[in-house]
Order: sequence, then structure tokens, then C-alpha cells
Amino acid sequence: MQTSMERTLVVDSPARRTRSQTVLPVSYPSPLAGEGQDILPLSPRGKGQELLPLSPWGKGQELLPLSPWGEGKGEGVFIPRDLLEQLAEVCVEALPHKAYGLVGGKDLHHPQNIYPCSTNLRNTPEWKRVFESFGDFYKEPDRGFVITPREYLETSKKMADRGESFIGVFHSHRCRCAEPSEVDMAFHFDSSLLYIIVSVVDTDNPEVKIYRLHKTHYEEIPFQIF
Repeated sequence: MQTSMERTLVVDSPARRTRSQTVLPVSYPSPLAGEGQDILPLSPRGKGQELLPLSPWGKGQELLPLSPWGEGKGEGVFIPRDLLEQLAEVCVEALPHKAYGLVGGKDLHHPQNIYPCSTNLRNTPEWKRVFESFGDFYKEPDRGFVITPREYLETSKKMADRGESFIGVFHSHRCRCAEPSEVDMAFHFDSSLLYIIVSVVDTDNPEVKIYRLHKTHYEEIPFQIF
């Protein structure tokens, strides 16, 4: 395995691409949202739900005042090379396990730091049943992640202390390319956020791509390295 200085990053970042993907029309009950809430598992938008203030766009959400894309700015992302190298290193070093976490930044155009997470509700009875409903591939207990509300809030405080906002999520794909899976599509909670996938199929040449996920399709977001 190469060191981070020797590792080659695969960062194909063309003009924005949009691709459709079939998503099963199933509503997944969320163990975090409370009984009777049929919103997507990580959505903070259930009535009266204050546990997961993940979206800064909703009324009354003042914890993380994200800057939106901004009129006339387009949807390009500018990412420091050392941050890309850190992403690759974190995802490779986590092997054979999945790496995942949150992304903080000045705004949606400027990621500044990643925050690897360690808690995972994926194997609680409620979540295990949901993941395994996607087929045999997800019967492996280390496929998928669900960060706890406590770790999310603790991490968001770290971001705020640095003058950052919560702008996205990252995770690794260990045996797939860096494209959203059906589970990624089903569990996304805010289409405005960045969704960074790092494929470590080839540990010497990790592949990094950035997306925005929607209910029926995803967009690959172009980015520039500086």
C-alpha cells in the first residue's frame, strides 16, 4: 500500500452530470423519528422532531446557517488538495471497514474539513431490518452507516467552533465504484448537501466524486482542486 504522498487520486470532475436511478417506492420508518414517522431515516423534518437538526433550510433551524449555492455562483466546488488526500487516507486506513463522516465548510462551494464519525446504529434491530430489505449484499453488518444524533450534534458544535457549517456527508465504497448506491439514494435527507463518495477498490488509486442526491436521480458536481 502506498503512503498518502505516493497515492494517486482519481478525481474525474467533468461538467455536471445527471443520472436517473430507479428507487423503490417504499417509505422507511425511522427509528430516530419516532413511531408513525414515515419520513426517510435521516430526515429531520418530522413534525416536532428536534433530535436531528440536519437541515439548515427549514423554518426555525438556526444551528447551522449554511450559505446556499448563491445566485449566479453555479454549482462548482473548490476543494483543497490536502483535504482530498485526507479523505483518501481516512478511507484507505479504515479498511477493511467502511469510513464515513460529516463535512464542514465555509459554504457549499468550499469544503474545509472532514469529521470522521465512529458511532453507527446500522445494526440495531430497526436499522438492520431496513438495510437487509435491500438484498443479500446488505446482510453484511459493516455495509451501511447511521450516525447517532449525539455524535452529529457534537460534531456540528466542533464545526461551529471553527466558523464552519455542516455542508455534506462522506463515505467510502470498498467494493464498488464511486457512484451512489440504491441505499445512498433511499437514505439521503437533503438534496442541497454535498455527498462525497470515495471508492477504495484500488487502494493505490482512490476515486473521489461529489454528488447531490435527489429522490429519483443524482447529479455529479464538478470540482476544482487547489
